[in-house]
Amino acid sequence: MTKGFRFYFDKDIEYLISEETKLFGDYFAPRRAKSRLRMYANLFTRDLRKTLLNSESVCKHCNSKENLQLDHIIPIAKKGKNEISNIQILCANCNLKKKHY
Repeated sequence: MTKGFRFYFDKDIEYLISEETKLFGDYFAPRRAKSRLRMYANLFTRDLRKTLLNSESVCKHCNSKENLQLDHIIPIAKKGKNEISNIQILCANCNLKKKHY
């Protein structure tokens, strides 16, 4: 039975490397695992965007309804997770300003 991407979206890179190592060996495992992680994150983000962004959505900071984006409260680079509790809706301007804090 094939597992869907929803099973993998919250897995860390070490888990995916161990799975890839079983299939393809040590040499290709890290590269393939990073590729899979990006793919699962992109699919998860696409589904979140469809679910969270609608005609009633507004920016959390300025209440704008234009150029809305999904933003990780705790960035993935700082060990944040792809979970709904870590996602907020910001306009492009507020999201850009947030990067400078």
